[in-house]
Amino acid sequence: MTSAIDIKWEDIRIISTEEITIYPKPGQTSQIVVVTYIYKDFPPRTVWIDKDKYTKQNLLRLIQEDLKSLTKPPVLPP
Repeated sequence: MTSAIDIKWEDIRIISTEEITIYPKPGQTSQIVVVTYIYKDFPPRTVWIDKDKYTKQNLLRLIQEDLKSLTKPPVLPP
């Protein structure tokens, strides 16, 4: 299982970073940064983060969470 300790910046390659505007409610806008990355031999993945919270540290945490979600065993219904 992938853990936060295993994931290092040296193993992550950012493919693209785009800023987009979304409209969560009528008349309300929000800026989002869409980051597509590759980690080791995983296929490309994309994460979304609020522009206001976009820092290298927050991005790494988000990528760690994204990768951990891939390695969780499936939950079967009872």
